[in-house]
Amino acid sequence: MIVKPSLAGKILEKVRDVAYGDVLFDTITLAFGLRRKWWQDFHGNLPRLERAMAAGLMREPALSRTVESQMQYTATVLPNLIPSPCRFSQLQPWEMAGNIASPTAIKHDEDNHTIAAEVDLYPLIRHTLGYCSTAAIMGRQFLTDHPSAQDFLFTLDDGFLPLASGVPSWAPLPYVWRAVAARKRLVRDLMSWLGDLKANVPNKDFSDVSEVVRQVLDVLETTRLDAEAQASVILILFWALNANANNMAFWMIIRVVVDPDLLSRLRTEIEPYVRTTSAKQAVHVQEIEAGCAPGEDVKLAIDIDNLSTKCRLLKATYLECNRLHSRPISLRTIVNDITLTDSSPSVSSSSSPASATPTSHRLLARSYLQIPHFLHYTSPSYFPNPDIFRPERFLTTNEAGEVKVDMKTLRPYGGGASMCKGRLFAEKEVLGFVAGFLTCWDVEGVECKGEKPGFLRVPGSVKASATSKPDDDCRVKLSRR
Repeated sequence: MIVKPSLAGKILEKVRDVAYGDVLFDTITLAFGLRRKWWQDFHGNLPRLERAMAAGLMREPALSRTVESQMQYTATVLPNLIPSPCRFSQLQPWEMAGNIASPTAIKHDEDNHTIAAEVDLYPLIRHTLGYCSTAAIMGRQFLTDHPSAQDFLFTLDDGFLPLASGVPSWAPLPYVWRAVAARKRLVRDLMSWLGDLKANVPNKDFSDVSEVVRQVLDVLETTRLDAEAQASVILILFWALNANANNMAFWMIIRVVVDPDLLSRLRTEIEPYVRTTSAKQAVHVQEIEAGCAPGEDVKLAIDIDNLSTKCRLLKATYLECNRLHSRPISLRTIVNDITLTDSSPSVSSSSSPASATPTSHRLLARSYLQIPHFLHYTSPSYFPNPDIFRPERFLTTNEAGEVKVDMKTLRPYGGGASMCKGRLFAEKEVLGFVAGFLTCWDVEGVECKGEKPGFLRVPGSVKASATSKPDDDCRVKLSRR
């Protein structure tokens, strides 16, 4: 195990002496249920599949087109998180997940427009961002045909760590049983969707399926993998879309709204790049009969390019949330014997001089190496006062007086050749979503026993596949701004 960031950087640069393909292969086959008879063919095509994912999520113009699609869904959905009473019998999946208060408990203005309601913030954010990213990557038809797919995916994610670690499906762990059942259902749904996509079934619209999915499918079509195996591979992409970014968006939002000063500064910073527009929306006859006046069809205009490059406090907040709530790990196998020499000073929080004596480490071939990047995130030697949420630690000012964002030793996406291929897309989708949410909504705590009205706290963290989950659903009151 390597913990020191300077040594981790050196080992990740030795692409000829360390390999990650076998470790990645083991994790994928165990977690996503690829049958043993397809292991060899999948292993041989894994590099090609990775290149296809990188081409669709990291290179232009594919990246910009996918991000633009994501922002369009975000801009449409975010202003309408709370339904009107007239629409309560036809809730969207993310609204149902948010456990929105009953119509009688929702506050309205004089025209019966929804202005506030109690919700479970974590599942609401998790499912809403999941809808936007899944629609942008896989197309709306997938979610139309399989509206419960996200629920099954999050059930799979709850059991991801034990499955990826090799815990058998028969182990006496109910959450593992549920994860295995959810995985079977997801593979079946994806097989159906892939069959319709390849056949271009009439009356179904697959025009918005993203380039990354199409490039991965092009590779799969050249393999011997059958329909079930191909669906298992697509499941990997579907899971990666939802496993980390959704949770990170929640942590950003809750961390910001509990800090009025940070909230005010962020709203000032993002204001030039997130605008709201509104127009009277049409209502159906039954809604008019129910007493619903035409509502405001509010939409956002998100300038994601400027938002992600000019809003430095927003980016620093994103990094600080990653520091406290992400658990990235790089796994490697040693191919050739390696000697690592570390001549960097030992980091010390004491006032004594730091040692500069070089140290050497011998790593033998066929060894298994683990690099838990997150272990030093809470060390005061690297991050002073590590328990305090302080985004400004990632901001520096150069000699010209320009404020820059410095990631320091943070590796939120792992490192080396196995670094997350969707990192550019993930960062922009989270920044755009959080900025849009803060523009549209105010958040207050609900009354709890022993706490004053409006009190809002940051929930505890629970270990998950990469980005931690909160230890409760975080019941809050959302109010339209």
